Amino acid sequence: MYNDSAGAMYEQQERNKNNLFHRRKVFRKRLCVVIFLFILLIYFIILLVDTNRYKNGLKPLITIKEEVKEYDDGTVTTYYSLGWVFREYNRETIKDSEMVPFWEKIRMDDVLNRYNDANLPEIETGYIIPDNDTKRENVNGVLFFYNGEELLDTYKCILSEYDCEIAYSTIFSFDEDQYDPIKMGVIDNRYVFIREYKSRYTEAESSTIYLYDIKAKKLIAQYEDVRYSMIVDKLGYIDSAKYIIKKNGLWGIDQVVKGKVTNYVDYVYDEITYDTESKRYIFHDSNGYLVYDAFNNTKTSYIKEKIEKIYVVNNKNYMLTKVKNEEEYNSYFYKVYNDEGINIISDNTILYLEIFDNFMIYIKDKEVYIIDFNGNKLNTDKIPIYFDISNYGIKPLYIELSGTTLKLSTPKESTKTHYTDEYYYNIEDFSLIRKRVNVKETLD
Repeated sequence: MYNDSAGAMYEQQERNKNNLFHRRKVFRKRLCVVIFLFILLIYFIILLVDTNRYKNGLKPLITIKEEVKEYDDGTVTTYYSLGWVFREYNRETIKDSEMVPFWEKIRMDDVLNRYNDANLPEIETGYIIPDNDTKRENVNGVLFFYNGEELLDTYKCILSEYDCEIAYSTIFSFDEDQYDPIKMGVIDNRYVFIREYKSRYTEAESSTIYLYDIKAKKLIAQYEDVRYSMIVDKLGYIDSAKYIIKKNGLWGIDQVVKGKVTNYVDYVYDEITYDTESKRYIFHDSNGYLVYDAFNNTKTSYIKEKIEKIYVVNNKNYMLTKVKNEEEYNSYFYKVYNDEGINIISDNTILYLEIFDNFMIYIKDKEVYIIDFNGNKLNTDKIPIYFDISNYGIKPLYIELSGTTLKLSTPKESTKTHYTDEYYYNIEDFSLIRKRVNVKETLD
């Protein structure tokens, strides 16, 4: 009896122990879950706080490590936090900030030193900068680069004691004013084309053009000559980062981006100019002339005549040329070529031409023609011209475009007071809206 009672008590004690162990085990599990959820909650709270701090330009709430990586164009600072990093990009190649997972690599990390021509000479340093109250370009062999009143930098001649200058643009034979050379301007307050001379004003004179990087304070390219793309305030400037240069006796296009110089178009042309209105380049070599679209990297077919002007319609190029009329002084015949090098005007002796967005107007044998850019005639009625276009004073044709209405006036006499015929067209379908005959007018 006694033994049975003792055994029962022992079994009960064991059950109580097991229950207590189980309850403790469950409690520990629940406690671990609570702690984990609490830590996770704290983690997400910190993440939300850091996200807000990042948006407000602040550093992480908890910074485990700060690391600065240097590049030749600036630095990248990384702030390591609890599973994420803040990065500040302070480089010329990229200026940005980001909040990313800690394993995310630095953007553009492989864009390191810019390897330009290794044979370029080193610039002179430690020279005495002379006074220059009058803001002259060259004082005792030291060049001064200004942006308005602000002095950007100075530069000491390196191939001679005094003979260097900000380079002038080359002059082509067809330039309108060959006796007023254009000096190149300081590009983006950073790049300057400098011409250095040796033995200047002697029979042994030679010169070289260097591209100088004010920010990097070093020469980054060497050329024989340079050509402006556009003129602003009587100074020559380039097309964005691209510039026309001469090397090995021929012309090409180079590009400079953040101090790195690359060749954009090979040096194979006799002449290169830039048309500011169409934003196209005109190339010339022994094959003739063609148009180059740098944005789309496309070229037209060659044509033989010199290109006077470029029109861009629906992303297609139309090249205007003029050929001297040998039978009449100061008179020219006009042609318009498309991308394929085909003259879209079937008539060959055009003495007057005007080009608009969707149509062209020209005079041939004392008659006015309106055509589209495929060469199709748009006006069905005959529009006569009453006197030669070469007459001075009153013009034989007046064109006025107002909204969708095109007005053509053809005076019948080249006198101040005259009668004229007027034609009104709807340019959407080139239907004749109305015609007025023998309208008397007096021109100023």
